[in-house]
Amino acid sequence: MLLSSLTPEERSRILIVPLRDVNRFSVWVNHIESYVPPFDVVFSNSDLTRSLFKQAGYKVSATKPYNPKEYSATEIRRRIVAGEKWKHLVPQPVARMLEALDVKQRLLDAGMEPPKSRSGCRAR
Repeated sequence: MLLSSLTPEERSRILIVPLRDVNRFSVWVNHIESYVPPFDVVFSNSDLTRSLFKQAGYKVSATKPYNPKEYSATEIRRRIVAGEKWKHLVPQPVARMLEALDVKQRLLDAGMEPPKSRSGCRAR
């Protein structure tokens, strides 16, 4: 999904490397360096990550701030199952891919429940 949201030019410059967390701050930078090709800049919103890489001599930068309540996978899945608007929260290619995969039905099949209807409730 990540790659589908990028332009062909961006895809040619990006390498996605899955890494396990070593749960030891003292070796985190070395762990990353051992798995990925050489890099010059680290992008992270984690104060700890930025601090560790800065101490190791890397240029560090934070990414653009976002609203984590709105831009969360949990919220997007909830909206999909509830039939609410969600496509504006993901890149267009990702929305197309999710629709092609019938993501709403897949979420329901995986056990997500649609919100309970409030019809029939009366105020007393």
